[in-house]
Amino acid sequence: MTDTGPSTDNYRTMKIHIENLEIDVDQVTVNDGLNFGRFDSVDPDRIAVYRLTIGQADFIARFTDVYNQVMTEIKADDLATGDVSEFAELGYCPLKEGFAKPDLLAVVVRDYLARDYILTDIFGGAQEAKWIINSIDSLEAGAEIILAGRCFRGASG
Repeated sequence: MTDTGPSTDNYRTMKIHIENLEIDVDQVTVNDGLNFGRFDSVDPDRIAVYRLTIGQADFIARFTDVYNQVMTEIKADDLATGDVSEFAELGYCPLKEGFAKPDLLAVVVRDYLARDYILTDIFGGAQEAKWIINSIDSLEAGAEIILAGRCFRGASG
């Protein structure tokens, strides 16, 4: 079986909008380089705003394992260093229970999961993407996880 990139089967409620237009996930990728968040070399006419939404149930189903993995690593680090991470403030609770504290969960997801796990999982396989996500400017947790930020047109866009 050939890997064709990320599957959206687990994302029945996921939608990506760029400049308020719904875009197919196959047209989007994520900048996984060191210049993520930098736009100084991007023509301003190529920059746009994106909004990614994933329903809570789909988010929990897809990202519980990675959440648990990262939480375990951070908990061990907290215990070794005496630090108090956002995971500690959440009580090292299961992902589903974290939604009871949406502001704190949003910080955990943004700081520990969004770029390296969530965006890469969803958009990491697009070869000829029209859009490249290059920032996470806000994240909300509630009935949906909502990531918003800026992207730019890729070479094929």
